[in-house]
Amino acid sequence: MAMRQEQFDGLVQRLENFARQQPGIYKLRVGLLAVLGYAYIFLVLAVLLAVVALVVLIVIYSLDVLPLI
Repeated sequence: MAMRQEQFDGLVQRLENFARQQPGIYKLRVGLLAVLGYAYIFLVLAVLLAVVALVVLIVIYSLDVLPLI
């Protein structure tokens, strides 16, 4: 669902007011969102590395089982 310009402007206005009224909490929320973003990236990388390691192990063990011709 796309956001219209009026909705976006309203959201920005609300967040600016919140940041002005409670700057500490706003900074904490922004920091937590940044940490969450980095955690997601590292989780995806860890899953990809695990898949690659699993494929490598499967190849290594399949070469041990199958004789080379």
